[in-house]
Formats: sequence, C-alpha cells, structure tokens
Amino acid sequence: MDSIFHLAISVLVLSILVFIHEMGHFLVAKWCKVAVFEFAIGFGKKLYSFKRGETVYSIRAIPLGGFVRMAGDDPSAGENGENFSDEQREELKGIEQSRWFLAKPLWAKTSVVLAGPAFNWISAIMIATASFFFYGKPIEQNLPIIGAVFPDMPAAKSGLKAGDLITELNDIAVTSWTEVSQKVRSSAGQELQFTILRNNDEKIVIKVSGEKPSAEMKLMDGKDLTKPDPATEKEVRIGIIPKFGKTDVGFIESCSLGYQHVMGITVLTGTILKALFLGAIDATKVVGGPLAVFSGAADSAKEGLQATLDFMVLLSVSLAIFNLLPIPVLDGGHLLTYLIEFIRRKPLSAKALMRMNQVGMALLFGLMAFALTNDVRRFFL
Repeated sequence: MDSIFHLAISVLVLSILVFIHEMGHFLVAKWCKVAVFEFAIGFGKKLYSFKRGETVYSIRAIPLGGFVRMAGDDPSAGENGENFSDEQREELKGIEQSRWFLAKPLWAKTSVVLAGPAFNWISAIMIATASFFFYGKPIEQNLPIIGAVFPDMPAAKSGLKAGDLITELNDIAVTSWTEVSQKVRSSAGQELQFTILRNNDEKIVIKVSGEKPSAEMKLMDGKDLTKPDPATEKEVRIGIIPKFGKTDVGFIESCSLGYQHVMGITVLTGTILKALFLGAIDATKVVGGPLAVFSGAADSAKEGLQATLDFMVLLSVSLAIFNLLPIPVLDGGHLLTYLIEFIRRKPLSAKALMRMNQVGMALLFGLMAFALTNDVRRFFL
C-alpha cells in the first residue's frame, strides 16, 4: 500500500507542475485572444474530458507532460494556412484568422510561449515561500549530529546514519560539527574511526575513509570547475551533512527566503548545464528521466510534506529551465525562431520551420533515450 501511495504522490506532484506550466500558456493565450482547442494534462488516450466554450479540457493516460492546442499553431501549414489538411480546415471553421496563434504579432507569440516556464519559476517561489512560512528557516546548530547521509558515499557504505551523534574521532572527543568537518577534510583519505551514539544509548565504532569529492559535489559546494583551487585539492569528503534546527519567520521574510532559494537553484542548475556542455561533469550521473523524477517524488513523500514541497521547488525550476533550452519543439526552440524572425524582420518559411522541428524532435528523442538509459542503469543494473 505504501508503494501505491508513493506512486500516487509522484504522479500528483508531476501533474501539478505540468498543470501550472500549461496553465501559463493557456491563460496568456486567452489574454492574447488566441483560440484554444484543447488544454490537456498528460498524453495518450483521454481518460476524462469536458468542453466549455470552444476549449476541450482533458486528462490523458500518460502523466509525463501536457499541451495546449491552439488554433493555427502548426508552422508547416504556412503563414496563411495554405497547407492545412481538410481536418484542420474543418476545425478552424468559424475561427477568425486574427485568432490564429501564428497570425499574432511577435510579442504575443513570445508571451504565450514564455508564460509556461515563467509560471513554473514563479510557482517555485510561491511553494518555497510557503515552505519557509509554515516550517521555518533552517539554522545550523554546530552540533556533531549527522543530519543526512548521501547514498553511494563512504559514510553510507560504512553504515553511518542520519541522527547519529558523533562523540569521538580517532579516540579524540568532539563537541561541534566544525571539528568533525575539519578533521574529515584534512584526513587525506586516511581511515577515520567514528565513535557514535545511536538512538541516544547505543555506542558504535565505525571506520570510514574519505574520498576526493566528485565534480558534481564540487559544483554543489559552489566551486568553479574551470578554476582549480590548490588550497582545497587535497580535501576529502565522506558524504554527511549536519543536522539543522528551525527558526520561525514571518511572511515577508519567507517571501525573501523563497526568492533567494529559487534563485540559488536556478544559478546552480545553470552552472551544471554549463559544466555538462563543457564536459566537466559526467552526464550519466546528473541526467535523469521519468524514473528518476518518480523516485525523487516518492522519496520526498516518505519524508513528509516539507520534503515534498522542497522537491516540487527543485523540479519546478528544472522544468522551467529545461523548457527554455534552445531545442526546436521546446519553448526555448520557439523563442529561438522568434528571435530569428525579429532579426530577419519576417517569419521563417514553413519548410524551414518544419525542418527545425524535425531536428528538434530527433534531439529530444535522443535526450529522452539517454535519460531513460541512465534511469535503467541507476535503478536496475
């Protein structure tokens, strides 16, 4: 039953974020007086639908995306719809050409396309704000208590767990997290003996050897991979972070913290994309597909509502940035064509747009295949 519940939470989280994204496109399209034929959450077979006005609202079987289908939004049809199929012509009966998406001015088309990622980014700030307001701001207590253990790192492999109180390192008493951090970082990979108290009474001795941080972890630490720092080259990590406390904050401060948090995630995501492009980090370790998304949502659901909200913030920012990549068929690809249109002072030809979309679909399917391969390797091999 727990597995079914966590799967349901995963689907719900993804559906909410897709709904927000498509709602951005939909509302701005309506504001720009574009006729909208369908607002859909998911792909594939319709599970439920109803029609209000000229728009069909539907929920579909595959919860991995969604779409807003607008009148006259097929670039292969030509600027005046000369290449529309008979089915498209029938659907467009009674819809004035001024309400076609492609007939709208450049600013309107740009606004409609940009609205999806913008709504995801703004919603991330709102969710983060709510999290800070209801759960408080984390504060480091500087106590030698492990707050979390990263999987596949030396600490996890050796048996250290979240909640463990570190009392000694190499038979020397420690009373603060600062002492633990300094001793681990300067250990140069030599074996460390941790004496811990688990569940406040069980005394355990665990031996751990640190390892040099991966490129991905260096990025998380805010390091610039293009500028090696000799002072930290010999530092090692074991994959633990301290336990944080909480302090209540008011609404105004929550708004500020929510904005700063989302900006931090945005900058970090941009840094990771730059590192991927330069080949500074291993794409197989950071690029994940739908299985990674569902797994992350399920793991956060196990930890409670706050963790689920935090995951939604991360995923919402990721969706916004992914959709802004300049790949044809994605929002960023459409924005790229509008930029070209602005520079040329005239739209690209239907043939050019069709070829760009074909290239974009090939790139997108290639990226999806790569992400799914990573998922299979990560979860099943």
